[in-house]
Amino acid sequence: NQISEGTQVTMAGGTVALGGYNEAAGRLAVTADSIFDFGTAGVGSNTFTFSDFDTAGYGGSAGLTLQNVGIGSRVVFQTNYTGDTAFNTFASKVSFSDANLQSQISFGGGTTTLTVAAIPDARVAWAAGVLCGLIGLVELRRRQSDGESRRCEAGRAGSMTPPAC
Repeated sequence: NQISEGTQVTMAGGTVALGGYNEAAGRLAVTADSIFDFGTAGVGSNTFTFSDFDTAGYGGSAGLTLQNVGIGSRVVFQTNYTGDTAFNTFASKVSFSDANLQSQISFGGGTTTLTVAAIPDARVAWAAGVLCGLIGLVELRRRQSDGESRRCEAGRAGSMTPPAC
């Protein structure tokens, strides 16, 4: 707890470095594109909790880039912003330095939570499917070849004339 829980955090083009710890603060104000650094990437999950978001002071153009995000890391606003246009605009401008991550924003329970979740790119899923199919095809051909060899050997052993293999 390096920040007092009632302290407003104004991001005006700088970086807030969480350093791998959980933290809580007062209101979040974003006035220019800024960076929110969770700390060591992929290690555990960290939570940064704000009492609310300054929707009245948000100009609609500033964004927030999340860096070094672990799966399950969260930014929590203890106010429900369901249907709030200014907050929805801000949420649409949240991006990740790691292109493999996307955000999920859930509304409910009296709070708004931005949770990081790994959502694979469709191209990766397609490539994995093709790879599995190729492995299956190779295995099928290997088994067919083994079965044919056994039939030929059995035919040779039980007959005076060699089979046509």
